[in-house]
Amino acid sequence: MLFYLITISSSLVLLFSHTEYQKEQLQWSDEQLTIQNLINTAIHDILTGDFTPTSNEQTVEFDYRTGKVQVVYSTSDNKFINLKLQVVTNNAFNYEHSTIIMYNI
Repeated sequence: MLFYLITISSSLVLLFSHTEYQKEQLQWSDEQLTIQNLINTAIHDILTGDFTPTSNEQTVEFDYRTGKVQVVYSTSDNKFINLKLQVVTNNAFNYEHSTIIMYNI
């Protein structure tokens, strides 16, 4: 009887642990998707907005429903914009991203 009780208890503990792990993985995946969407939206807003990049660094902030993005941008020539993005989600997760995009001035 004790053997069955120990077996059932350990099975329930393992099941609970696995369920919690899966829940954490889903939350992490959702947070990464939110970060990627914020980055894509900020880059789109930079490209379609009324921003004229110069060789001096300029900063703009965007406030979205799922978080905030601070973009520091500059250009080294007439074709490329250097972007440094600081993303803060509503869950207070911070992420930094740098990229170079093509731009026609």
